[in-house]
Amino acid sequence: IFLFMLFSWAVVTISAFINTKYRDYQQMIGLVVQALWFLTPVYFDKSIYINADLQYLLYYNPLAHLLNLVREPFLNGNIAPLIDYFHVIIMIIVLFLISLLIVSKNEKEIIFYI
Repeated sequence: IFLFMLFSWAVVTISAFINTKYRDYQQMIGLVVQALWFLTPVYFDKSIYINADLQYLLYYNPLAHLLNLVREPFLNGNIAPLIDYFHVIIMIIVLFLISLLIVSKNEKEIIFYI
């Protein structure tokens, strides 16, 4: 839960600044989330991706690793593999660095976009 909280915090910070500056962000993010829905094994079983030679979507998609942290304990009763934790922690660090960069560049002028 702590990793999901950190991930959400970084994504919300980035989204808040982008949405304040660019008003079309809401329409764009709807399309991005819908595309991620079908590229990430949320709705479909992981075996569909493996059988169709699309396993690279499972390995290189950071959201697949994030979902695997929840999926493994619920479906199989096992702790998720350490590689999933590694990918999620790296993704959170990168997102935090991006959010810090966005905040430091825009904190003085963001009031003019509100």
